[in-house]
Amino acid sequence: MNKLQRMSAIAGLALAVCALVGCGGGGGGDPAVDTTPPPAGGGNAVNPGLTGSIYMTPVASLDLLRVDAATGASTPVVRAPSNKHLLYVSPDGSRYAQVVHDSVVGQENSEYMVLEVYDTATKNRLFKLEFDGFANNFGFSPDNRFLAAIRYPNRVGELNLAESGLAILDLADPANPTTVVNFSRTGKNVVFGYDWLPNNQFVYLRGDRSIVTGSALVAGGNETVKGTVDVPAGLFIGRTINASPDGTQLLVNFNWEDGVTQFDVWVTAADGSGSQRFSTGKYGGGASWSPDGKYIVLSTDAGFYSQGGASTAYCKRWYAPSTARNVYEGSPESRQVQYLESGKAAVMPCRAGATYLN
Repeated sequence: MNKLQRMSAIAGLALAVCALVGCGGGGGGDPAVDTTPPPAGGGNAVNPGLTGSIYMTPVASLDLLRVDAATGASTPVVRAPSNKHLLYVSPDGSRYAQVVHDSVVGQENSEYMVLEVYDTATKNRLFKLEFDGFANNFGFSPDNRFLAAIRYPNRVGELNLAESGLAILDLADPANPTTVVNFSRTGKNVVFGYDWLPNNQFVYLRGDRSIVTGSALVAGGNETVKGTVDVPAGLFIGRTINASPDGTQLLVNFNWEDGVTQFDVWVTAADGSGSQRFSTGKYGGGASWSPDGKYIVLSTDAGFYSQGGASTAYCKRWYAPSTARNVYEGSPESRQVQYLESGKAAVMPCRAGATYLN
């Protein structure tokens, strides 16, 4: 949703939105309510320092909520027609995309998708588009004019990254959207993830570790390879990328195998060089900068796996200064993300759909 990454989706219901219910395990379980007082100067902020919005779809809900990142107060945005619909919201919340796949009635895996874009205030549909194939990670540009996604020839292609590429629609005339970047133009290298840069520029990560930038204002994207991601020894690159608000840094995931696949968030320069480790808790992902670039919000989510016959689950959503390095959810610099639930500050569930837009 995620930015994704902006969207993540917004993952869950969502980019798209995580798809938030607490999950225990690993560290003794998430508390239902965090009674720790905010740092000095927090005022009425449940997440001191954070700015912007978190769009979230609670677990077992079809409602998309906008959560003020600082105060934790939420307001409803829209309700999905069903759990088959994914919702992706624009950065300012004025538009949202609704996506459903397997859209041929009565035929599963039909490989047809329907994309609809709506005006949030009026709920009027701006356009409807049906297409063959599969797409995910829909994300609006910061000015709402463009809508991007990663496309695949089919759902199976999404699982093995076959022929994946970036596609971008120009919504300047929303009744007649035009394609400005076609996934077939990205060449033979598959696209792992993408994000928006300032001035309607975009950046994506290819399977050969190349960082590619381009402009949605130019037909075909006018793409340029900016560099290659610096992957530390013993690690391999993940499928996510998130750009800082000023476009000078990237968040990427590096993975490693230790019985199970583990991963953490790293910071690189805009060309992929100078990789520095941000999170050290293992299973760190879904990361995004705050709108002012001062904080990074992410989750540590081990999921469920079997280790020595015992199932382990561990999941927390937290944030820390973007200048910090080698931090984890329990570091002195970090704090769990909260929101207001029935008027009280509660830990935002990790495994619900949420996207922090920068």
